[in-house]
Amino acid sequence: MNCLLIGLVCVSLGMLVSSEKNTYRLVHVSNEGIEIAQDIVHDTLENTVTVVIGDVSMYKGHEATVNFHDFNTGYVAFKDIRRQLCLLSKAPVPYATPDIYAQGRTNMTLDFDSKIDPVLMSHDDVIKIAGEKLAKFCQHYRTYFRTLIAKGRYRREISLRLRRCRFVCGVCYVQGNYMEMETL
Repeated sequence: MNCLLIGLVCVSLGMLVSSEKNTYRLVHVSNEGIEIAQDIVHDTLENTVTVVIGDVSMYKGHEATVNFHDFNTGYVAFKDIRRQLCLLSKAPVPYATPDIYAQGRTNMTLDFDSKIDPVLMSHDDVIKIAGEKLAKFCQHYRTYFRTLIAKGRYRREISLRLRRCRFVCGVCYVQGNYMEMETL
């Protein structure tokens, strides 16, 4: 009986640890010295990461977003609350990088341009492409697919960085045409 009780306690503790959500505060410092604070929640059991970008209104060309990465499906959604937009993309980083999050500060950047498909996606479209979790995340927002394109000469470098991402990658910086977003 004692062995059974000890076994149940061990299994319960194991489940608690494996379902733990780890939270981090990460500050990304760009080459220009811009500091962007982020709150990160890494759910190891669900294999997801939620990133809340802090106030960036003082930086031209930056938008505050809430990002949800589902590493099971390989997709990420960038939610622009002010515009009520959800931009769905293939995740440029294939897995969570808790080693980077735990550092608290990084200057590592993966640089991307983007192209938004102007066709509004339905909730069912999002489920088919990226799964239930991302569909629920984008549910009350106008959702569009956004293709992320590695910037020019960095394309090969980014590909190499992604292969050893656990050690070197940090923040993905996506740049797009803001007029394109205004027309959505």
